[in-house]
Amino acid sequence: MGKFSLRPEIYMESCIHGLFESYKNQIILVVCDQFLVENPIVRKLLRLLREHNQVTIFSDVVPDPPLKKVIATVRVMLDSKPTVLIAVGGGSAIDTAKAARYFAKETKNLEVGEFIAVPSTSGSGSEVTSFAVVTDEEKNVKYPLIDDSLLPTKVALIPQLVSSCPPKVTAHSGMDVLTHALEALVAKGANGLTDSLAIRSVKLVFAELEHCYQNGDCLKSRRVLQEASCMAGIAFQNAGLGIVHAISHQIGGQFHLPHGLINSILLPEVIRLNASDPAVKHKYAWLAKDMGWIPMTGADSTGLIELIKHVKELTLKLDCETSLSACGITADKLAPVLGDMIQKTEEDATFAGNPIQPNREQLVQVLLSIL
Repeated sequence: MGKFSLRPEIYMESCIHGLFESYKNQIILVVCDQFLVENPIVRKLLRLLREHNQVTIFSDVVPDPPLKKVIATVRVMLDSKPTVLIAVGGGSAIDTAKAARYFAKETKNLEVGEFIAVPSTSGSGSEVTSFAVVTDEEKNVKYPLIDDSLLPTKVALIPQLVSSCPPKVTAHSGMDVLTHALEALVAKGANGLTDSLAIRSVKLVFAELEHCYQNGDCLKSRRVLQEASCMAGIAFQNAGLGIVHAISHQIGGQFHLPHGLINSILLPEVIRLNASDPAVKHKYAWLAKDMGWIPMTGADSTGLIELIKHVKELTLKLDCETSLSACGITADKLAPVLGDMIQKTEEDATFAGNPIQPNREQLVQVLLSIL
């Protein structure tokens, strides 16, 4: 890509109170996961905001935000006409707020200038990207939206908020971070700046994710993974993604499995496929060398083997399923929708960013290989 952007502004622990205290005489809409409404940290932030502002809360947020929930959020926005939008929660809450802000402007010319994302998971990177994913429940399809207006203006990173994540969510969201970083590393739009962020993110995930999975209350690990998520998000915001996400959107839309889990199942096979391009294989090997998995004089083929091995080992350490069949998706269930999924994979907005353009036979082979 021809440009590199470091937006949005990111606020960390010591600056969080001042950020929320700075809002005065505003109309604020908070889009929040239902279970977080009573979270002590969220309640404290809401009290702070309510001292000098009019605050409305929309908490009817569900995973894989369906269009009907986005439309419901738009209606609340049209009623309250907020000057500030705050999304508190995981990728679904942030994506719901993003999509609602986008559609409110596009359909009703309602523009909300200030948009703060407060992530409660470390995975989607939605807080730092102009991407959002919404689900059409009637068609069983996930649609990625890409528009500059989807990018939050500010991000507040609160590791204490993420510490409430259950282990499975920590594992799946962490593998989503790893997927973002590894796809951005070899995406068509990759450059030296995105590579630096992607590689650093990979290192942090391998250093901290297993520990965080086993010790969810460790704020050091939570803090590190929040930063890794942001780094990977900024990397793919600028470089692009690839066919892990293009395929994952179809599996998730059809079978409703956790996005990060699907990514972790797909990742080794897509790495292997992408490495059919010698330049991509060389870059994977370069990463393996930088990680210390092979000597600097090691062959590219050795680096590829080690990268795939370490990804698979991490997945096992996180107790993640390693196949679709382990998740209850059998060949009999896949067969009737396979053709449609392949077509929608090719139409997915993330497909074009992949370093190679696989044909349909190769895409089918990837899906069959993860059964």
